Amino acid sequence: VLMDHATLHRVSDRAALRRVARDLGIQLIPAERVPDGGDGITVAASLGLPLFVKSAHANHMQRVDSLEDLPRAVAAVRAAASAHSGSLEVYVERVVSGMRRMATTVVADAHGTCVQLGHADGSLQLDYHVWLEQVVPTVGDAMGAAAVALAQAVGLVGAGRVKWAVLADGSFYLLGFNARLTTSYDLFEAHQDVDLVAAHHDALLGRRLPWDQRGADEISRASVQVRLLHCNPTTGDRPAERLERLFIPDVDGVVVNVGVEH
Repeated sequence: VLMDHATLHRVSDRAALRRVARDLGIQLIPAERVPDGGDGITVAASLGLPLFVKSAHANHMQRVDSLEDLPRAVAAVRAAASAHSGSLEVYVERVVSGMRRMATTVVADAHGTCVQLGHADGSLQLDYHVWLEQVVPTVGDAMGAAAVALAQAVGLVGAGRVKWAVLADGSFYLLGFNARLTTSYDLFEAHQDVDLVAAHHDALLGRRLPWDQRGADEISRASVQVRLLHCNPTTGDRPAERLERLFIPDVDGVVVNVGVEH
């Protein structure tokens, strides 16, 4: 059993995903599609500044703080998206100030079971790359229920990640959906004491999930994943100096993944 083309389209096409979410009553950040060949000025005027210019079918975006910069950003995102996915479709989305970036990991099988494993706060970022994620205990919360409803509505089979913008008052808005195992899946493996790779593989083969939501909700610990990068934290630039020595102590309960290019 594999996810069909319609399922993948509903997840990878941001416009289609927004339509599914709207039908479910999930809140969405105001956004408008830029007409083919357009520069975005007309649609941006109705949304206000600042804005993100985002590709509809690829992971490319630029922030725009003035209308004068918008046409150039639209052209740049179009070019990057076309090279990556072949699609020129872009849209503009209002920037939400003071938000936390969170993501809910979900796993579903082809037999109607869908489990959410909690939320990771990945707000600490540099150049849109997450440096630290923390999973905190959550039980029966609205955001988890929304993630499960969305995963079931798009027909997810296997593991996925629903991305949210969360405001100080607790309200949340859909940012996107990755219908795959993401780079931080091992954080949820350690947090929930499960094998997500095996669960993802088994679900795609038509097998039932070996656990349910009640078991996931019983977890009462918090987990943190930190990424250490050899770069300037202010600019994101990689220093010219070479990494000569790296010492990582052996600590119980700590999982270390190392990647060094020689």
